[in-house]
Amino acid sequence: MVTLLRRRGLLAAMTIAALLAAGCATVPPARAVTDKKMVAGTWTGTISARNATHAYTVIINEDGTYQGTSPTLPPGRFEGTWQVSDGKMLWKSSTTGRTGSSTLHEGDGKRMMQFTLDDGSATAELTPAK
Repeated sequence: MVTLLRRRGLLAAMTIAALLAAGCATVPPARAVTDKKMVAGTWTGTISARNATHAYTVIINEDGTYQGTSPTLPPGRFEGTWQVSDGKMLWKSSTTGRTGSSTLHEGDGKRMMQFTLDDGSATAELTPAK
C-alpha cells in the first residue's frame, strides 16, 4: 500500500512539474527590432537580480533613452540609453554603467521582451503595460 501511494505521489509530482515547465515554455519566437518605434512605450515585468525577483517598469523612448523604476532593487531609479543593432536592443545604464541587450518576442497574440545584462548579473522579462 505504501509503495502504491509513493508511486501515485511521484506521478502527481511529475505531472505538476511537466505542467509548470510547459507553462514556462510559452515564449513567442524572437522578432528582429528594425525600428525604435517597435519597442517604444511602457513595459512592465520582473528583474531577477541579487538572488531575488523585483518588479520593474521601464519607459522606452524613441529618442534612444529610457527611465526605469523598481521599488525593491537599489537604487530604485535607472536611466540610460539604448540603440538597435543586429535586430536586438543594446542598453547602457547611465545610473550603474552596466550594459546589456534585449530581444523582442512576438507571436500568438503575445508580446514580450527578454533582457540580459552583459555581466550575467540580472535578467528580465517584460510585457507592454496595459
